[in-house]
Amino acid sequence: MRIFRRSADESWVSLIQNYVNVNGKQIVDIGCGGGIYTKSLADMGALHVTGVDFSLEMIKGASEKCINYDNVVFDRTPEDCLMPGNESHLRDCCKSHAFEESNFFRGS
Repeated sequence: MRIFRRSADESWVSLIQNYVNVNGKQIVDIGCGGGIYTKSLADMGALHVTGVDFSLEMIKGASEKCINYDNVVFDRTPEDCLMPGNESHLRDCCKSHAFEESNFFRGS
């Protein structure tokens, strides 16, 4: 498998930092793909990031990309999005493609 060495664009990092404090949070990256944003969230100070994606191939590539990150895990199953021992509550913050593809922050 070919692993691309891309990183999150600085404009995305700035957007997240302006609206969300990820420092010390447990985050779920839904639709994580190759793990670019998952890795970036960990780099921004997230306590733990779980990347979830439907594609096993994407999960494999993302796992290899973040192999040196003890606070990042990847899985295809959504139950990993739940906090251990307290399955009724989601983790602190979920990231999806809403930041890139919607007008959420523009108020439309």
